[in-house]
Amino acid sequence: MVIGITMIKIVPDHEKAGYDALREIEGVKEIYHLFGEFDLFLILEALDRAKLDQLLEEIRIHDAYLTHGRSSSPRKPPESIPI
Repeated sequence: MVIGITMIKIVPDHEKAGYDALREIEGVKEIYHLFGEFDLFLILEALDRAKLDQLLEEIRIHDAYLTHGRSSSPRKPPESIPI
C-alpha cells in the first residue's frame, strides 16, 4: 500500500462542489480544508506507485473545479459536477 499527500487549489467560490467531487474518487481517503495558497489537503491511498500516479492523473483530468499551476486565471467551472 502506498500513501500520497497532495495540496490542490479550487476555482474560487466552488470549494464545496470541488470537495464533493473529490470525495467520490476511489483512493481519496481524507480531505482537509486549508487556508492560504492551497484550498485542500488530500491523503491518497493506492496499491503501488503506478496506481498512485494513475490516481493523481484522474484527479487532474476529471475534476473541473481544480485550478492548475500557479496561474491567476483558473478554468471556468462546469455547469454540473463531473463524476
